[in-house]
Amino acid sequence: MDGFDLNSTIFGSLEGALPRTVVRSKLALNLFWSDMAIKRIEAAFSKIPRAPDYKSDIMTFMTEDCDFAMEHADGSFMDHLRFCWDYCCANYKEKSPVPLLLHSIMGVGTNFFPMEKDKIPKLKSLVSAEDFKHIECFPSVLRLLIHQDLLIELLAETPEKVNSMASITFHRVIDNGEITMTVDDFFAHLNYHLCHLLGERAKRALKQRRASASRTKKQCDGLPL
Repeated sequence: MDGFDLNSTIFGSLEGALPRTVVRSKLALNLFWSDMAIKRIEAAFSKIPRAPDYKSDIMTFMTEDCDFAMEHADGSFMDHLRFCWDYCCANYKEKSPVPLLLHSIMGVGTNFFPMEKDKIPKLKSLVSAEDFKHIECFPSVLRLLIHQDLLIELLAETPEKVNSMASITFHRVIDNGEITMTVDDFFAHLNYHLCHLLGERAKRALKQRRASASRTKKQCDGLPL
């Protein structure tokens, strides 16, 4: 792809010539869709019920106070966030979709921060306390899932012991502040990550991410979500 700039994507912080070359080879693609495929996909998409619109004040905050303009993996950052919002609205109806719309705002997995930490009070004023709890935890739990140790430890315990746990404590990525979640909140939060991983798989063809999603799904199957 002519003019492709890895630094304008969420992988801009990636170091090393070889890793950057590998990721660039996966992303800098010239995509082709046949007219027949476009018509088939658009016809199928037109039958899907429309998800609720986002709150305008949240969208204004994301547009004017944050940086979501960069490329994600296979499209814009907002493409990824919209998928997560839409999927939650359709398939996790007992929970608010707001945390999935804003899951990356306090830290992306590649250590890019769309929002500066001094804007945290303004973010808190725009969302419910319940939603903020999941938003601030998301980058930390994502890293715990990627490194697998926490899930391995939980799966080594009996279901009775896991269910008897009171809370889990870890540090917030954006400022290293300490966060404590109840176990009920934590298991609900893991469902947000399963929705997110489906979004990642829908947006990325990288084998590593598919393997990560598969491993996490297999491990989460043993937990009381």
